[in-house]
Amino acid sequence: MTRKETANARRVQWVLETGALAKPIREQLIAQEVGLSDEKAKHFQRDLDAINRLRIRGWLTDRQAQGARNRLCHALAKVVE
Repeated sequence: MTRKETANARRVQWVLETGALAKPIREQLIAQEVGLSDEKAKHFQRDLDAINRLRIRGWLTDRQAQGARNRLCHALAKVVE
């Protein structure tokens, strides 16, 4: 299952799929013409992978995982170019 998060960064709206089978963050943002450095993209991708891994293993509830994804999207929205 793929979840979609929507964020507004500098008045530009973009959508991020955050499920375990979603494309990497960098690819998704490039397709939407949203800039992000490779280093930052790797950092956020590792965070998202960790959230998904913990959810799959049962360490996080659905609600906790969704909250973590929301915080990740808010942090990502602050650094996109």
